[in-house]
Amino acid sequence: MAESAPKTTPPSSRVPCDKAISSINGPTIALIISSDDTTTFHAHEGLICASSLSLRNAMKPERAEMRDDPRSVDMPEDDADTFRTYMQWLYFKHLPVGNDEGHAEGYVQLESIGEDKHRQYPTKAAVNIIYNGTLEGSPARRLLVDFWTWVSQESWTKNATFDMYTAVFLFDVMRSLSIKRKHPQGEKPWLKSPESYGKDGAKEEANDTE
Repeated sequence: MAESAPKTTPPSSRVPCDKAISSINGPTIALIISSDDTTTFHAHEGLICASSLSLRNAMKPERAEMRDDPRSVDMPEDDADTFRTYMQWLYFKHLPVGNDEGHAEGYVQLESIGEDKHRQYPTKAAVNIIYNGTLEGSPARRLLVDFWTWVSQESWTKNATFDMYTAVFLFDVMRSLSIKRKHPQGEKPWLKSPESYGKDGAKEEANDTE
């Protein structure tokens, strides 16, 4: 049983019907996974290319016409089971339960095939799905925390509030950052400008952020 953690309701990920339908109403492409036994997946070009920069580049006319079949892409370095997890996430925005290692590998797959860098990654919904469905110490949880520790940016928390994430995740990230992130250089701000922590300092900070 997963540890008891407060569950949150992430913002709706629904999109207008016309945009949702257009991404799955066009032609499909064949994705050939040949790292072991050959497995072929078929995905809607509009949907998967919107998610993957590498596949979007692969489907450019000048590259596609160089292949024997312009509508197929060979992916010899990918694993079929992991790619299946990615496809589950791509189409349904949730992952199969009961497979912590598959969850973690699926997120690695999301990054390795080139999710657009301007997208929030991993999403709040993804974090809560993982944390509400796995146990302490799971590989999937560790992967999410590592993402935030190594590559998180200010834009990841833009317009976010503390109640959007499960409290256990926030604690895990806080602990990881305190261990692995380097301390800022220079004089400690409470020694350099102790007056900034008074009422006048709070007003100045508020003005600076406006």
